Amino acid sequence: MKNKLFYFILIFSGLGTAQVFIPFTFWSGASATLVISDAVTYNFGSVNISTPTDKIFTVSNTGTLPANSMTGAAFTNPTVYSFKGGTYPGTGGSCSTSLASGGSCTIVVTANNSSTGVVNDTVRINYIGKVSAVANRAITATFTNTATQLAWITTPSFIRINDCQPVTIQRQDGAGNPVTTGAATAVTSLLFNNGVTGTYYSNSGCSTTITTTSILAATNSITIYFRNTTSGQTGILVATAAGLTSASQNVTITTVPTKLFINPSPTMKTNTCTPVPIYTVDANNFNSNATGNVTINLTTTGTNIYYSDSGCVTVITSTTILAATFSQIVYTQNATIQSATLTATDAAAILSPSSKVVNFNTSLTWWNASWTNRIRIDINNSDQATAFTNQPVLVKLNSTIVNYANIQASGADVRFVASDDITALNYEFDKWTSGSTSEIWVRVPSIAASSSAGYIYMYFNNPSAVDAQNRTGVWTNYWSVWHLGEDPAAASPQYSDVTGNGRNGIATNSPARGLGQIGNAVDLTTSVTDYILISSNLTALNTGSFTFSAWMRTAQAGSGNPWSAPGITGIEVGGTEDDMFMGWTDTAGLIGITVGNTPHAKSNFVVNNNAWRHVTMSRNSATGAAVFYINGVANGSNTTQVRAIGNFNRFGSVINGINLNGHLDEIRIYNSVQTADQIKADFKFMMNTNLIYNSAETGP
Repeated sequence: MKNKLFYFILIFSGLGTAQVFIPFTFWSGASATLVISDAVTYNFGSVNISTPTDKIFTVSNTGTLPANSMTGAAFTNPTVYSFKGGTYPGTGGSCSTSLASGGSCTIVVTANNSSTGVVNDTVRINYIGKVSAVANRAITATFTNTATQLAWITTPSFIRINDCQPVTIQRQDGAGNPVTTGAATAVTSLLFNNGVTGTYYSNSGCSTTITTTSILAATNSITIYFRNTTSGQTGILVATAAGLTSASQNVTITTVPTKLFINPSPTMKTNTCTPVPIYTVDANNFNSNATGNVTINLTTTGTNIYYSDSGCVTVITSTTILAATFSQIVYTQNATIQSATLTATDAAAILSPSSKVVNFNTSLTWWNASWTNRIRIDINNSDQATAFTNQPVLVKLNSTIVNYANIQASGADVRFVASDDITALNYEFDKWTSGSTSEIWVRVPSIAASSSAGYIYMYFNNPSAVDAQNRTGVWTNYWSVWHLGEDPAAASPQYSDVTGNGRNGIATNSPARGLGQIGNAVDLTTSVTDYILISSNLTALNTGSFTFSAWMRTAQAGSGNPWSAPGITGIEVGGTEDDMFMGWTDTAGLIGITVGNTPHAKSNFVVNNNAWRHVTMSRNSATGAAVFYINGVANGSNTTQVRAIGNFNRFGSVINGINLNGHLDEIRIYNSVQTADQIKADFKFMMNTNLIYNSAETGP
């Protein structure tokens, strides 16, 4: 009883006298008082419809007693506001059921609405201090559907040579929702950047050429047509409209199909109905639409049987890939433990046949039985006669590829494993959004030359697994890498060098976070002084040979001289020629590198039409040779001066020069000149065009 005060009360009743001890603190002013941060009413501001937007609130106990039995109360509008992930304190929140006097914790609230308008609500935390109490914070958000961009929709990544391909341009908000307006939107420019012979048409017969079009009032899209007469090239479809972000999509022009490609799992369970996809492909194993119906005969060296349905009921010995499509899925099942060769043959003997060996067994070879599911991800490197080691590959998931219900909300149970089903691979989440699009970098140890036989596994469905990302292990080939998707309002330094080499970036002045090509990007359009300050000099760029790459989007006008032009990085050294202007834009919109005052090395492609494109620049410090690539393809070169260069440490700004007004995403630097093959690989393995995602398997 030491140091504690109690009131002593006698209670009289017909049964006698009772003694009750009540702590002094109950009668005093002592209590717990919870306060939720962010003023009287927190305003989420303008939020695009169907775009989950999170807010982290700090909960503080300003009272003299601990708060206990803390719970989050239901929201008045639960379809609009929720604790992130569905339960208090919200995914990433630190609050629990109690909070000590003077302590603080966090909750995470999500605002998301499918319709426009203002929605008000209140965040409530019930608790007991001395008595039951409630902490409140009023919240509001204005949900909008305002057009901010154009986008290509239902446009394939591969277009067959000479096909009259329908392509659709849609007016969208920043979250990708279609926007219908009362006025027409003039599409003032239709381009095929970095490619040749690409032409747009207004009609399905591809006879009337166009260079402009219009999305009419009371609609949100327009379908036009595109044809290309030169195969084996990669280019960007670009559609531009005033005041909107341009639509841009990378496409590869394929030849007509030359062969079939059967792609079963290398191992299958006996007595299990398992899908077997079959494709029409060109010489590089890229999907290519069949010119007519293709009848495919199905044979096997084993006792497995083919079926047309996922229940393995209807037996078949052939199937058909329809004209203007490139795939068909059949199914197979086998009761016998054996190895069998499955073969698909064109009945017309026009396309080359395809065969794969499948091992049927009572159980699958399985990396770890604690994980219930996996998908096989095939890697196609048929288009390059070069092998690659420790190659970062972007795995892009959505709800059609994987069932998010079988993965922890945080993705903590995701693992990547090599084809030996033994070796766990290093991986990093660039963006994880349960139920939507997620983007994950995986370091693949070896990709064979001229091959489509390589694959990795993604394992998932282990509720007890903890996160095992090793992002620095993904980027071992690089001098430095910055994803640039971090929140610029977070603690400094905001932008991590994910190689672990410590060249982190600090948001300077007022950069924002915007949508990027991979996850989020840094938005340098808020003011003319925005840039990222790197914690050390970018010595790979000014003291040696390098390869620099980034996604960029800008509509900023250029200049005839690099010292008066916007640039990605570099330095203007007054009174000497120790200058370097990296990624500066000239009056024609071409991107360049200049060391000293002249000569200027420039690309052959335009970068300032407000469309995303991937730009790579390399420079040999011994010879001054500079080469430019767009989307992995060489497109311009020249020789720069060889001389001493001053130090610089910024992105989005040339020191003593002009800042870039635009967006940057995924900056990478090698401290050497990379081969054209490596540059092509770095691009294609972030584009998802060379991966095939197969059906989920349950094991073992």
